[in-house]
Amino acid sequence: MPGVFPKGRWLIWVVALTMAWPAAPDEVGSTTECYATVEPGPDFGVPTVLSDPRVAAFMPAVAVSGDRVFIAWQETSRKENRVAWAVAVDGCVGPVRRVEDSLPNPRRPAVAATASGWVLAYEAQNTPMPLIRAVRLDDSGRVTRPPVTVSEPGQVASRVQVAAHGDDVVFSWTNVLEHYVARRGPVEEFAPTRVGTRLSSAGLLAYPKVAVDANGTIFLAYRDGGPERTDLEVRLLSRKVGEPFSKSINVSKSRGLMSDDVTMAVESAAVRANTSTM
Repeated sequence: MPGVFPKGRWLIWVVALTMAWPAAPDEVGSTTECYATVEPGPDFGVPTVLSDPRVAAFMPAVAVSGDRVFIAWQETSRKENRVAWAVAVDGCVGPVRRVEDSLPNPRRPAVAATASGWVLAYEAQNTPMPLIRAVRLDDSGRVTRPPVTVSEPGQVASRVQVAAHGDDVVFSWTNVLEHYVARRGPVEEFAPTRVGTRLSSAGLLAYPKVAVDANGTIFLAYRDGGPERTDLEVRLLSRKVGEPFSKSINVSKSRGLMSDDVTMAVESAAVRANTSTM
């Protein structure tokens, strides 16, 4: 079944139910057998359940590398959260694995494909403030580097996003009032850095989406404005390697309407941002 996933004919579905944790291992399935399969067909078929139906599962994140698809999601019981993932190849979904972190309540995953596999980012609780953590994995989904802290300890960090070009990895997040980025990899490395955006409409929903192109330029898109809902606009700013961030520009220009729900992707050195306007 080569070429199944790139043709866009598969729907990965994460089920949401609410119960206590079941007694289950941290890794389900094996490397020689499919934990689940997605059969080929001309249209979307019956959804394939990846998550444990005995717990709540939501906030799926997906990345593609060649014929491999990485699917991560958050699982929630009455007491705690955790992050799970699986890698699918040609319709065969491999083992379901879960983050093993010394910090409690991993949640809100984000994932990107790298030259050497995958990078999985998420929030974890470092009492009393959440911070951003990340783990590196090989192309089969096995952890190659243990979790590390990306954000600054002692500062609120939430709604992480991650983008990569090769092994150049960029993280973005919000502290509710401002946006931050950090970078790891061969192109450039820097610690958590304030972008310079001072939000008029503060809150978690104003978190930035991030992309990085083949030239190493970082792009951030977010929504901001106020005080009325119809004042919300989608704004974009960028940063070339070794330079400061540019001033943000209004890309939605939807005067009298609310622009929100930003998605962004890179095609070669071109950036495409999509928004919903109401």
